[in-house]
Amino acid sequence: MKRCIHVIGAAGSGATSLGRALAAALALPHHDADDDLWLPTVLPYRTLREAAERLRRPVLHVDGLRPLSELVADVCATLG
Repeated sequence: MKRCIHVIGAAGSGATSLGRALAAALALPHHDADDDLWLPTVLPYRTLREAAERLRRPVLHVDGLRPLSELVADVCATLG
């Protein structure tokens, strides 16, 4: 059985720090949603990724890594 913990919080709330600490303590992979939204820069969180690139980036899902666009399409199909 795969284990997954989602930690959600506002910017600056410590969600990333808590997520990293939990991942390390429980030997689980860590994925930060900020990595999908922002380009790596010297001063972080200054330059957004292009929307098309964000949709192509793989995201963690219970079935493994899949592009976000596929997950959105699956959810929309399920909801009708």
